[in-house]
Amino acid sequence: MDLPGDKNNFMSYASITARNLNAEAHIIAQSGFGIMISWFPFTMPDFYDQLSAVGNNESKWDFSRWTPDVVVINLMQNDKWLIERENRLVRSADQRVLAYKWFVQRIRTLYPKAYIVCALGSMDATRSGSDWPGYLQSAVEQIRREENDRRMDAVFFDLTGFEGHPRIAQSIGRMLIA
Repeated sequence: MDLPGDKNNFMSYASITARNLNAEAHIIAQSGFGIMISWFPFTMPDFYDQLSAVGNNESKWDFSRWTPDVVVINLMQNDKWLIERENRLVRSADQRVLAYKWFVQRIRTLYPKAYIVCALGSMDATRSGSDWPGYLQSAVEQIRREENDRRMDAVFFDLTGFEGHPRIAQSIGRMLIA
């Protein structure tokens, strides 16, 4: 059961990190997002450029209004779950890499000077033996090679062992350990 007290953007990895670095953070997040498939009829590539976060709509964010120094993309956990466990979408390894690569390249066109961190969170997509970190790593390596883009890295969070979305307790515990 999801309790409002268990989820809090202020206590997320991103927000805690931003406060520790005295950095401004703008966060686009919603449980259930994927790059290829989501738990609802739209994906992050459909949604990230919207001004209003109410479903998939016609509002548009003006990317020239704010330019980040760093962009962290933490996606693909929902794709993994829906493709492997729910069998909702059939995609080959190459198609998975290409979908992720396309999204990262789109973000790069919007923020050509930002450092891009391609992350995969601490849920089961990072479990030992999972192919999903390799998809992200492959996309990053292809972009680096094809576009000579060295302003990006892939980062994988260790599996916490918590069977679900990390809660405040996992965020605080991981930040204290780090």
